[in-house]
Amino acid sequence: ALGAYRKGHGIRAALAARWIRERHGVPPMEFAPLRALLPGALAAEVDALLQRKAQANEKTVGPQPAALLEFLREELAAGQAAREALPVARAGAPAAAGLEAVFRALLREAFAG
Repeated sequence: ALGAYRKGHGIRAALAARWIRERHGVPPMEFAPLRALLPGALAAEVDALLQRKAQANEKTVGPQPAALLEFLREELAAGQAAREALPVARAGAPAAAGLEAVFRALLREAFAG
């Protein structure tokens, strides 16, 4: 069972990941802009969770809303799928070799003399 704090942080993380996937930018620190990405059907669940979180401590365990947990599972799967689609520089690939050369040159410059 997850406590209100953990679910609250999970929702924020899921919405921040969605922000990155959909808007291709750094997510805001404030929750309100992230909340705009929340499906409308979950608004009441999130409001109730935030109220419980405001009155709870880190060990307080509350109800496990199925729709909210399903949203978190779906966002985790979407994030993992997006991660798999990212281009990755492999060791020995031209881009990786170029970056490594720049990095080594910067190290030599930093520690020379």
